[in-house]
Amino acid sequence: QVCRCAPMASSGKLIEAVPSRLRFSSNPGGAAARSLILRNIAVGELPLRIEFPGRPFKLVHGGERLADEVVRLQPGETLPLRIGLERELIPAGESMLCKFLVVRIDMCLPFSVEFVVAPDDTPKDDVLRFVQRSLPPELAQPSFAATAAATRLGPRASSIEAAADHREEA
Repeated sequence: QVCRCAPMASSGKLIEAVPSRLRFSSNPGGAAARSLILRNIAVGELPLRIEFPGRPFKLVHGGERLADEVVRLQPGETLPLRIGLERELIPAGESMLCKFLVVRIDMCLPFSVEFVVAPDDTPKDDVLRFVQRSLPPELAQPSFAATAAATRLGPRASSIEAAADHREEA
């Protein structure tokens, strides 16, 4: 998956996540950790704000870099992370769970990486539908009308709308 800036800022590619989805097995004995690499594929330094989804997921490796409010990646630099799953913290009776690691770059739409827990025998299409249903509205792709309105308002539109949304939530 590749992060692209909103049309009002730049259309260039900025960051790449490999893989774009981390799938963990909810079955006992399944792998309890997965690797994730975030790579700056832009031509300049990127200041990233990374929001980790929290429990039942934990950072096994790379957490020291996320301790800072802003993580700065130079062009071509990678941020390797190792994500663990604490199965005992999965709510009882839930066979599927989806949370999102969110990467924010000023003047860009948020970029997310899916962390999914599902039984091994769950078909890929069922997992994809579950992820789509779990996607918070602020991470959904903007509609054409919203993008056009933001473009007419200029580069500050997304931050103005985000501030308004934040005040409504409070």
